[in-house]
Amino acid sequence: VISQTILIQNMYVPPPLEVGPDGHPVPQDPRDLQEHFEDFFEDLCEELLEIGGDLESVEVCQNLSDHLRGNVYAKFDREEDAQRGLTALMGRFYGGGPPPPPV
Repeated sequence: VISQTILIQNMYVPPPLEVGPDGHPVPQDPRDLQEHFEDFFEDLCEELLEIGGDLESVEVCQNLSDHLRGNVYAKFDREEDAQRGLTALMGRFYGGGPPPPPV
């Protein structure tokens, strides 16, 4: 690794939309969405700190574009920490399945 930052593509998945009897999506409570995201973020940061080391920042994309949606960018204090985190994430499971391989 030649960077302090690793990318984990499409890791954050928001709660699924519910569909009403009319076939249209049921509006989601913003507080529930925020709580879901905060739980994810807290779990993620704890895991990254444990497997990699100190973090400078963690960014989660919530874009509408498929190629950015759910991407996580984790910037570690040192390149060695990023390498250790990247290696530790290989073959791990999150949310019932393996996350996409980090880049």
